Amino acid sequence: MEKLTIEQAQKVACANAAARSHLINAITELRLMKKEIYKINPNTGKYLMPFANNGLLSMRELDDEDLNRYLRAMDEKTWKMILSQLGIEEMLNSADQEKLMTAIEHGAFGRLAAQNIMDFMAKMDRREAIGLQHLAQECFRRFSPDYRNLAPIQKIMILYSGFNHELSFSEYRQAKWAVLEKVLLYLDKKALPKRFEDHIYNQMEAIRESGKDDFVCPYFKAKFYPKTQTVRITFERMDLVNMINKIGRNA
Repeated sequence: MEKLTIEQAQKVACANAAARSHLINAITELRLMKKEIYKINPNTGKYLMPFANNGLLSMRELDDEDLNRYLRAMDEKTWKMILSQLGIEEMLNSADQEKLMTAIEHGAFGRLAAQNIMDFMAKMDRREAIGLQHLAQECFRRFSPDYRNLAPIQKIMILYSGFNHELSFSEYRQAKWAVLEKVLLYLDKKALPKRFEDHIYNQMEAIRESGKDDFVCPYFKAKFYPKTQTVRITFERMDLVNMINKIGRNA
């Protein structure tokens, strides 16, 4: 996870305060403009909405309640921008991501003051450790040959990976491969790939689509069996797999 210094937090807080001030002033000036324009013909019954076509701002939505809504939305989006820059979302499972988004949307982290930003960083540090644990537990659940009896993930395994009657490793069709990649990389203290095509599961999918049936990466070797929609995995980093087993079995 990326870190912010107190100086960076102060700069973000100052920029946010300035943006809030500009937004409040802009709404105030728009109210005055609207008032002056309506003096031209108070009985027309028509409304001026120069931004409405893009859905950005209706000139009828300028009262205090609307202003507060705009300010809350700006703070929410700013917290999410900070979160995105930290990179913690990538290593959370879907349930943890949803909880974090809900907390931000409900204003759980307060205004964007420098101290609140640093407190947010400390909380994300703790969430990172918990998130990795949850991710490893999910990986164990998906790859254990007998999860209910806590059977460990083996060095060599035959796994089903079918979708719509064909073998697939797509994140959207067989999410377990994306979970496995995340856990292996984070336990190995490596960053997730930035490019779509560099993800392990996308490389596996590209190999499958090319008609080949062998795949090798630093963490495992794979043999594809399209007819049965299965894959034989031989793990190369059993030290990492054993860590997953330990976390999963102690959940």
